[in-house]
Amino acid sequence: MSKLYNTAKKAFFEPIKKAFKGKKGSGEAIKDIGANVPKSQLDKLTRDVKILDQKAKATKALVDQTNFEIKNPQFSKGRFTFDPNRRNVTKESVKKRNKKSEEMFEASKGRKFNKGGRVGLKRGTFPDLNKDGKTTFADVLIGRGVLPKGKKKKTMAKKSESPMDKAVKKKNKKRFV
Repeated sequence: MSKLYNTAKKAFFEPIKKAFKGKKGSGEAIKDIGANVPKSQLDKLTRDVKILDQKAKATKALVDQTNFEIKNPQFSKGRFTFDPNRRNVTKESVKKRNKKSEEMFEASKGRKFNKGGRVGLKRGTFPDLNKDGKTTFADVLIGRGVLPKGKKKKTMAKKSESPMDKAVKKKNKKRFV
């Protein structure tokens, strides 16, 4: 079976591999991209011509769009896409938001605010919620709502059992099950 596979592989895959081996872009990694910095005056002028050519294409597209909207008024509905009078027009939602911001700023004038720092915490530390005199993990749990406020987390000491007690417990469990 493997002899037949190897023969088919040589007959079919090897010619395809050879056909693509010498071609550029057949799975090779990009090694280096040189910087496109013009060195001579001719290179600089060529670059400028390319930039001007792109600007001319953009202007032509703008004129073509405007001509299309003139010929087909159902698309533009009386408003041109590139109307020079509409360049710096702000939307109504932006005007409304700016107006509200301005009102809030005016309302805050005259009020005294602190000059900075963190709001709501004394000396930049977590507050002592259970009033035990120090900040502990219990305070964090109270802050998260895990423990009720004002109570400490109680831990019970484990009662050590002798090996005999453990054996008796195991025996009793087997009886009930």
